[in-house]
Amino acid sequence: MLDELHARNLFLIPLDRQGDWFRFHHLVGEFFRDHFRHNDSRRCDDVLTHGARWLWDNDLTQEAVNCALRASNWALASQWVEQYAEDIAVRRGDLQLVLGWINALPDEWVDRYPRMRINYAFALSFLPGRTEVDQQLDYLQATRKKLSATRKPDTKTIASIDSALEFQHAMSLALDDQPVLARDASLAWMEKWPDAPLLQRGVMGNVLAASYKGTGDIEAGLQTVDEAKRILKKAKGDYGLAWSASVEALLLMKQGNYPQAAATCERGLAFVAKEMGGHRLHAS
Repeated sequence: MLDELHARNLFLIPLDRQGDWFRFHHLVGEFFRDHFRHNDSRRCDDVLTHGARWLWDNDLTQEAVNCALRASNWALASQWVEQYAEDIAVRRGDLQLVLGWINALPDEWVDRYPRMRINYAFALSFLPGRTEVDQQLDYLQATRKKLSATRKPDTKTIASIDSALEFQHAMSLALDDQPVLARDASLAWMEKWPDAPLLQRGVMGNVLAASYKGTGDIEAGLQTVDEAKRILKKAKGDYGLAWSASVEALLLMKQGNYPQAAATCERGLAFVAKEMGGHRLHAS
């Protein structure tokens, strides 16, 4: 049937050359979805949930989350977003995707997963304005307070929130161009949380290196960014590595080493093109 529809150029758009994957033409797809939901909304949600599970089991993570959200299956979507958001936001730097997912979830479901709010705040940090970031940090503070007040506090989750709040504070100081405060906060975080995940340690290395640029400690900054790159390569943190190239180039420019700074920019652009699909935000 699929072969016949494809041969007659009806309704379907091929997604590969082998003829294994197709999608409906967007107008036809919208009609079928709207018709199905209007006539049998409960069964529609069940079918979407079944499809979401199939997509997740076949490593089509983004499609699975989108499908669960369309089904309004908040429990499933929240679980998957919490599990995958750090990889999307911190490792790959697809900030808008994470923001879209979390914005689509009701607040009461986001509140159940502190890691989700942590990654939400991280993603918001790179967008204009501070109000929303501060709001998310306030939510995390409130969650921490609730957890601490229970008879058997979840110490592991509380510690992760504490680490995240201090991490976010140091990063915000660097983004707000307060290098001395950012340097001190970064060093304090590294000393207090030596067993933090590699990805977080690598990102904090970038924050510290950028702070050294502001304080004029160029050699310390170059040594720090080298260590950050080593950690981020081990953690497969492509987004952090893109930032490492930017920070390193700025340090070299401040040192007056313009040829090496230009070479670093070229390597960074080549890395973004190869590993991140030429992402415009990272390339800029």
